[in-house]
Amino acid sequence: MYLLLNFSKKNILCNYFCFIILKVMFTLDSRYSLKRRGVLSINDNQFLYNLYLPIIGYKSLFIYEFLVNEYFIGEKENKVDYLIKKTHLKVSDFLNNKKNLESIGLLQTLENGDHYVFILKAILNPNDFFNNKILKELFFNKVGYNNAIKIMKYYEIDSVDFSKYTDISASVNESFELVAKDNENNDLDTEIDLICNNKNEFNDNFDDTKLIEFIAKKSNIDIKEFTNDDIKEMHRLGTLYGLNEDIMGYIMIDGYHFDNPQFKKIDYDYCNRRCKMEISKYKAYNQRKQKITINSKTEFANKINKYETTSPRMFLKEKQSGVEPVFSDLNILSYLAQNMGFSNGVINVIVEYTLNKLDGKLLNKYVEKIAASMKRYGISSALDAYNYLYKYQSKKESLNKNVSEEKNKAETKNNNFSNNDQNEDISDDDIGDLL
Repeated sequence: MYLLLNFSKKNILCNYFCFIILKVMFTLDSRYSLKRRGVLSINDNQFLYNLYLPIIGYKSLFIYEFLVNEYFIGEKENKVDYLIKKTHLKVSDFLNNKKNLESIGLLQTLENGDHYVFILKAILNPNDFFNNKILKELFFNKVGYNNAIKIMKYYEIDSVDFSKYTDISASVNESFELVAKDNENNDLDTEIDLICNNKNEFNDNFDDTKLIEFIAKKSNIDIKEFTNDDIKEMHRLGTLYGLNEDIMGYIMIDGYHFDNPQFKKIDYDYCNRRCKMEISKYKAYNQRKQKITINSKTEFANKINKYETTSPRMFLKEKQSGVEPVFSDLNILSYLAQNMGFSNGVINVIVEYTLNKLDGKLLNKYVEKIAASMKRYGISSALDAYNYLYKYQSKKESLNKNVSEEKNKAETKNNNFSNNDQNEDISDDDIGDLL
């Protein structure tokens, strides 16, 4: 009897001090507002009961559900006294359980004078819940190891340590690029509005699945010997040189060395050389026509899509009226793709620009200087390359030309130097001046 009486007195004193603390925070006449962060749900509370209830208890869970319901029925502003009376909770219970909700991230309280904002947070899904080390540890301590594992299996959450794994998921930049919307003058520098292009929609017509099926059919090589990097490299070479899956399959089979270390069975250098030899040996292939993805009807949009969807070898061949590129030109294409890491779209813009500037010549040193400059500027798409070469570079050359003309006038006046012939063929030493 004494113990019960003593416990009752302690409970009353605890409630009294909680009330004092609460009064310091806010009075019953203080006003509050309900806000939310994330998606709140009043229909599916399975996660709340299975995951949060063991940690915070039923009173905290009740307060959370009550506040969410108040938010949805439109009772978003009122006095604190309204909450206490409607929930039939003691002030101390409301305070302590509100703190529980704040501690595990379901509620946030903001204060401004005598006005308070209760921000309701969304319930975490099981995967995010168990990825939170603190919540996971609290859960295991409350329900025990065996029950916790049982709940994790129910939600198909693996207790595997993924720290030894490498995330190979594609980044945003690998699949999407920002493209300026079309305008009347195609002025990309002044256009503000942007549209988003999915790079995966650019169809290069090279099917990796067909390549693998061809190799499995034509050889005894175990497909598991190949890595994702091997397939990506054959895809890159096939689209770079415009070779179909069958030809690249033969090249990959010939480039396979069973005695090489695991995951290094393919000789990339050999495959690159073989691609060039195939082009030099055979002048025509039964290639499918390129499909161009068009996001608008303007000529400029068609041009950008053609850059992105045409193999550099076929692009150069088209520029040469159907004549296959010579071996030295193929080396330039390979340099831009392998050494500089440019996409096919960027390579095609460089090729076209160089042919236009040098009267149909594809000069190696000139291409290398352009490529180095574009690499420093972080050019990664055909649109970036076009904008850089035909906008920025043209303005820069125009400025250099004006400076050169003023210099020539001064030289003529002083009779110190003779005028340079402006129609003279370009030399290696003049490449730097053009850039």
